[in-house]
Amino acid sequence: MVAIGRAMTLSPTILLLDEPFEGLAPVVVSRFIEAVKQIKGMGISLLIAESNLMTASRVADRLFAIDRGEIISRASPAGAFENPDVMKTIRG
Repeated sequence: MVAIGRAMTLSPTILLLDEPFEGLAPVVVSRFIEAVKQIKGMGISLLIAESNLMTASRVADRLFAIDRGEIISRASPAGAFENPDVMKTIRG
């Protein structure tokens, strides 16, 4: 959270986040998602690497699913859930 605040002081046009929701309590995740939506509302693009599809789908406009270094899906959040390859990869 502090790192994001520090990055925001630089007036970025894009913010890169790697697993930002990992290890957070559910209530904190919900508040953080609201903060991410506010950042998006400021016109700042976000690139988020997130392994939790449910959490990612709450903030993403587009999802890219990657399996073993290969992009297997480029879709809206709803489209990712409808893709059997994505679901198979997530479920193992």
